[in-house]
Amino acid sequence: MQEFFSASRLLRTIHGPESIEEQALSLCDMSARRTGSALAVFYRIPAGRKSPKWAYQHASVGSLAAVERLSLDLEEYELILELDRALVQNDRTGPFPGLLLHGDARSALAVKVAGPVFHGILILNHTVPFHYDGDALRFVEELTSLLEFSPGGNHV
Repeated sequence: MQEFFSASRLLRTIHGPESIEEQALSLCDMSARRTGSALAVFYRIPAGRKSPKWAYQHASVGSLAAVERLSLDLEEYELILELDRALVQNDRTGPFPGLLLHGDARSALAVKVAGPVFHGILILNHTVPFHYDGDALRFVEELTSLLEFSPGGNHV
């Protein structure tokens, strides 16, 4: 029941009168709190470009600093954008090191956020290996699906 109220609150925030920046910050904040992440960052992919090369930090919450932009040429980001599925990096030696945004990060979870206004990638990091489990994965995938298909669409 708690998840329903959290998702409902996020939708009210996302579809409320706040600016796009405040909406993206709400997405990061809720994702970080629900998953216990040390860092949550939303990277916006510029709209209107056929093959953008970079995603730019649009909102960030947490105790770690993150890079300002991501190269979308990395395999990790290509997979997220093409497959519409979340990726998990459970330690520093895993297959997707580009998801670790800070030197102290040891685990990561990333998912595509898509909608009619613009889209991007939400990346969560934690300093503990194997922090992200099935519950965290389900939460971010369900949340981004809810945002994409909710009335009014996604404005983040």
